[in-house]
Amino acid sequence: MPDSSDNLQEVRRLVKQLGIKVETVDDLQRVLVAVNSNYNPDSLRVKTIRTISTTAISVSMGAAGIVSFFALANPDTIRPAASGFSPVFIVLIVMWFVAGVVSLLAVLLGLRWLKHVPYRPAPEPVPSITERPAAALPGSDKITTSENLNLPREIP
Repeated sequence: MPDSSDNLQEVRRLVKQLGIKVETVDDLQRVLVAVNSNYNPDSLRVKTIRTISTTAISVSMGAAGIVSFFALANPDTIRPAASGFSPVFIVLIVMWFVAGVVSLLAVLLGLRWLKHVPYRPAPEPVPSITERPAAALPGSDKITTSENLNLPREIP
């Protein structure tokens, strides 16, 4: 479980990495507010899932393509064996099947991870001006009821 010293080390590393000169606590607070205002955990989660899925699909399809190229580059290996199948075609079938399964799993797991939204407590609602107690409003000690003397009581 991270404690405050871990957090301080992370802040120190971030400030050093960004090359920001922090001399006072107010400077540090402004930096932290700026960092927190730009941090979006949902955006980061989507970006991470996209990277993982894209990498898995690219690597599996690239490997299958390279193996296919080298397997089919030599025409002597394409001749069928006694069983009627060429060993190269069996390798190609297995390789492309595995690449397809890996790609399908990457897409399905990516969609599943995108649907999973981590629990975040809802922010406390800000009471509207009518729900706030009069003492909480600025200048509330001067609020009084009055009548507008320029308008008649009844409008014709």
